Amino acid sequence: MLLSVFAIMSITCVASAANLDVSVQVTESGNDKIELVTEYDDLDLKWVSGYVEDENGVPVWVGEKRPTKEENLHFYFTATDDKTRNYKAVVGLVGKDDSVTVLEKEFTYYSYAEVQQAMADALAERKTFEQVKDVLSLQFSDIYNLINNKSLIVAEMNTILSGDTNIEHSEFLDAFDRAVVKAALKTKDIVAVESIINNYSALVGITDDLLEKKWYDALSTKASVISKIAAEEYESENAFLQSFRRNVFLEKVSEEHSSTIIAFLRLHNEKYYNSSLELFSLDFGTFDTTLTTTAKKEYAGVLLAQPSYDKSTLVKLNDSFVNAINNAKDYQPPSLGGNNESGFNNNSNSIGGFGYSVPVQSTPDTPKVPVDSQTGFVDIGDAEWARAEIEYCVKNGIVNGKTNSTFCPNDYITREEFTAIIARAFKLVATGEADFADVDKNEWYYESIKAAFSNGIVTGQGNSFGIGENITRQDMAVIMHRVANHTGIDLTAKSNRELNDLSESADYAREAINMMYKAHYINGVSEGIYQPKANATRAQAVKLIYNLLTR
Repeated sequence: MLLSVFAIMSITCVASAANLDVSVQVTESGNDKIELVTEYDDLDLKWVSGYVEDENGVPVWVGEKRPTKEENLHFYFTATDDKTRNYKAVVGLVGKDDSVTVLEKEFTYYSYAEVQQAMADALAERKTFEQVKDVLSLQFSDIYNLINNKSLIVAEMNTILSGDTNIEHSEFLDAFDRAVVKAALKTKDIVAVESIINNYSALVGITDDLLEKKWYDALSTKASVISKIAAEEYESENAFLQSFRRNVFLEKVSEEHSSTIIAFLRLHNEKYYNSSLELFSLDFGTFDTTLTTTAKKEYAGVLLAQPSYDKSTLVKLNDSFVNAINNAKDYQPPSLGGNNESGFNNNSNSIGGFGYSVPVQSTPDTPKVPVDSQTGFVDIGDAEWARAEIEYCVKNGIVNGKTNSTFCPNDYITREEFTAIIARAFKLVATGEADFADVDKNEWYYESIKAAFSNGIVTGQGNSFGIGENITRQDMAVIMHRVANHTGIDLTAKSNRELNDLSESADYAREAINMMYKAHYINGVSEGIYQPKANATRAQAVKLIYNLLTR
């Protein structure tokens, strides 16, 4: 049974969970599209009715429909004639409990002739975009306001439209967005670059299925990528796309651990970048023939991952790759042994449990790097926000550097490395064994995993522990939540703050992350953002352990 919209108008209530918008697009005379878009969040609806009345209060259109599972409901109607008129749209949302929400919005329908004239005036610069804004339904973004010379946008639009004066309204709006982006590319502004990536990504080819877009979304160092892109010159959307791909890739390389960097480069050199980006063609033929043993290849990865090996551009990455090969070709590994924690060596300058001594490349012009007075490390400044925590944990024998002079705070930390420092920090004592398919009982990490597993702190991944895998931020939070419960640490919430991306975490981790966050033991990478599935760094791990030990 149709529900008359006029019948529901006698009951009026306004809900903050719903709003009404009107979109008017004139395509050609007598064939326009006027769209009423109703948005609602948490209303349980059984019917939606709407009508439009003209400036004299006379209804000119009535429509009704049942709501679907989609959040937005759309009504379409055609104006009564080809004249500019003022209208009022009214939509009633009827809940299953018979409650009614009424939404109203006044709007102007501009005739086909007026729209065509406004487009012609804008393209000929007889009128500014601001003067024809309402007629053409123009939306001014933040990057539009950054462009001081609006004539640049007009010039770009005329180029895009090839001087055609017989265009549709939708073509004009599309050309406007593209022209704004092209004009913004010339500003070299950080805000403009960030806005293009966030709001106009499709126009420059940054689609969701692009590999670099997926990497970018997971980066904790987006600001670094944006700054590098903003410093470059662009003549086209494709040039911007290539800069985005290149700089995200380089940022991803800089985050790779020494144990994975060579495999990562090999994969993307052979399958992707070798034919896609200029100047990137690493010589893995030479790598394999020159470095004849696994130890030498691993050592090359250790070298290449060091900050002293410049990876800021594709050319410098290639040079550093060549240098890593040359410096690793004569490497003779020492005998293995000992009970070192991989990447956290006691009284040693070795790395990864292989005793790698890392030479730092330098030239006579290389400035001296400030040394932290508490730890002797030269790179603590790379994570200044965690300096005090690193100094505390080093001083108390919980963690050491990767070498005598470097801590590598921004390197990822593996599951076994994190477990080892947990066992050490909280003095866990084994009460049983730890039988995982990938855990070697003769390796340095076994006693720590055994202690943590037998106390219920770690559970592994089915039959495997995940040796060599970088630990995620959500798993780090889960393990520390177990540590808190095991040691009696107070997890009472200290605030009601919320994480906007908590829903992105795995089901098993959500409660732990939420409790640890509200108890102020963990923080996000920015306000309200935790990035649960991103990998944890050494600095992040140390800060979390410090928080549990001292608060």
